[in-house]
Amino acid sequence: MRERELLIAVPTANHPKLVMFYLAKTLDSALKYNIDICIYDASSDDKTEKIVQKRISQGYHNLSYKKYPENTLLEDRCEDIYVNSGYDYVWLCGDGCVLNIDKNVNIIQDEIRKKKDIICLGNDTVYVDEYKEYTDSVEFCKECFTPATYFGGVILNGKLISKELFDYCKRRYLEQAVPAIYYELFKDGKISATYIRQNFSEISVYKKHSVAKKEGRNIYAFAQLFTETIWKLPDIYNPIKKELEKALGHTTG
Repeated sequence: MRERELLIAVPTANHPKLVMFYLAKTLDSALKYNIDICIYDASSDDKTEKIVQKRISQGYHNLSYKKYPENTLLEDRCEDIYVNSGYDYVWLCGDGCVLNIDKNVNIIQDEIRKKKDIICLGNDTVYVDEYKEYTDSVEFCKECFTPATYFGGVILNGKLISKELFDYCKRRYLEQAVPAIYYELFKDGKISATYIRQNFSEISVYKKHSVAKKEGRNIYAFAQLFTETIWKLPDIYNPIKKELEKALGHTTG
């Protein structure tokens, strides 16, 4: 990778063990391929910061750290990442989703060379067997909405999102600003995108439950929140919104 070509951005809060494991599994591969990693931390203490700073002191110049006030909303950190990172491409990833960089780097480099707007990775088999390119954003939304909801499933052109657009999505979609912004970006119907079906990550050994499950919000998230997001999407997607609900149900069970 070229300098500042790809950033793996990891928002976290009060998960030092997850961050420790994540860096242990990814730092060497990221350094080898000149991929940067930044930890965007809203923890209540300095445990995560100490872990990251120790790694930086060990010579991992591709690693950086940004501290936010405690309880800074995830969508506010994501806005900072997408609007201000300054990278050609941003791979937004959860702290419990450990990316398999060695397995994916060659195909990702190929897609970046093609200057794709968005690269989506996942295991959803409803529409795509292995690999598919898109120029129609409605088709992309129909076939990739579900995998694009996962943190770690989207690599986005870092020059596309403005603060104005992200602020609009926060007002309209609230905590669903991401992933809804992916479809707001391309509501004119045009896109240059790719879906790659493969196991692009592993779950951290320290990740016990998703945030939604831990908070008892699983049914709310999948039965209401995502459905509300689907029906708020721009009118261009109206013909497929029922299909999006079905695809989401198929994937989540």
